[in-house]
Amino acid sequence: MQLAADRFAVHDDGRAVDLATGTRVVLIVGEIQTAAEQLAWSVRCDLFQRLRHQAIAPLIDYGLLGRTERFEAWQARWYDGTRPLAARLFLKRQGEETVVHDTRSGQAVEHRLDDFELRVLGRLEQPKLPQSLATELASPLADIAAALARLAARGLLFAERGRYLSLVLPQEPPPMTFERLAPHMREAMPADDGGTPEPALVRLPRRAAPRGPGRAGLTV
Repeated sequence: MQLAADRFAVHDDGRAVDLATGTRVVLIVGEIQTAAEQLAWSVRCDLFQRLRHQAIAPLIDYGLLGRTERFEAWQARWYDGTRPLAARLFLKRQGEETVVHDTRSGQAVEHRLDDFELRVLGRLEQPKLPQSLATELASPLADIAAALARLAARGLLFAERGRYLSLVLPQEPPPMTFERLAPHMREAMPADDGGTPEPALVRLPRRAAPRGPGRAGLTV
């Protein structure tokens, strides 16, 4: 068993538990990217952590693992062990067109967008006002508003204070697994019967720092 970020216990089979609440979680671990990508990732995670929506699993925690990796801890939606489709939402190339692959409902759905909707979606990696989109795309505000309404109706956007953010990842995310971290997280301890040593619960370093004035938490 492993301990990540001083909070999440990870079993050898990949199951993870939040020790603070006892709930199942899904840990997504990836490498730290460029400064611009890290900023966009931090903004996205901050919004998801505050977002509560019946179709989106809560983001419990996120931050850095050591110096080269980062993590996201999402509350597991299913607990029956049947391993249905993991909740994912990303752009997928299908022949000559690009579709949005959506498994948040437990079933695979593909949303087909027109070229203008894809252009709008591509500009929403950070929260933006419709007026800003109209300027960037040199398009009438009415067309922007109509496209945003269609995207929002499909659950592809997050809106707050008149700004819109895409919930769609630009590409398929890596498998939701913690296995690739195991080599430098494991620590053997003798078995009670003197047989094969078993992995102990070990810690993985986590760096924390304020995210802004008066706000404690992780920063990237």
